[in-house]
Amino acid sequence: MASLVKFSRKIAFISPRRPLECLFLLGMVTVTLAATAQHPEYQTVGGWSCHMCPRGTFVSQDCTSDDPASTVCTNCSEGRFQPSEWTNERRCYTCDECDPGLDGSLGGEPLEECTIYQNAICRCPDEFYWSQPNRRCTAVTECPPGQGVTHTATIVADTECEPCRPQAFSATSSAEETCAPCLICEELQREVSPCNQTHDRVCQNISMPTGE
Repeated sequence: MASLVKFSRKIAFISPRRPLECLFLLGMVTVTLAATAQHPEYQTVGGWSCHMCPRGTFVSQDCTSDDPASTVCTNCSEGRFQPSEWTNERRCYTCDECDPGLDGSLGGEPLEECTIYQNAICRCPDEFYWSQPNRRCTAVTECPPGQGVTHTATIVADTECEPCRPQAFSATSSAEETCAPCLICEELQREVSPCNQTHDRVCQNISMPTGE
């Protein structure tokens, strides 16, 4: 009888915890399913879905039709990189090589070495930026008259320009200057020449009659 009471107490002690254990296990399943659902996938030629490969790797073999997670991802080899967060590409890209050249404007000095995750970044001379599509240092663009700078050039990006908006102008070419606001004629002035995208407004003082 004593053993029966002891067994009953054990059941009473464990039973209240089991719903919590079930909820915990259910939570684990939910998290796992959510993580799987968020993993980017691609369609194979055969028509089934496979998990993409992460940055620094490429797809060397598609998954099997019954296991999307069985995609074979292979690290990029030395001198090659894959910058996409997720990819279904079957190759990595060749790293750029920084080479100053005789005049310093060919490939620039190494700033960041190439890794399997990103391409090399080269530091160019002043008034040049590293153009990754061209794989060389390229002269910074100057915004022409009538346009102003919205973003100045960086180590890896050219100048960005936009046409001057109404009541703003830019009279010269520049890689740094934004459009300037047009002059506003004062009360005792008259407009001689209107403002446009390339020229400021010209004002002239009004001659006041003098009393005799």
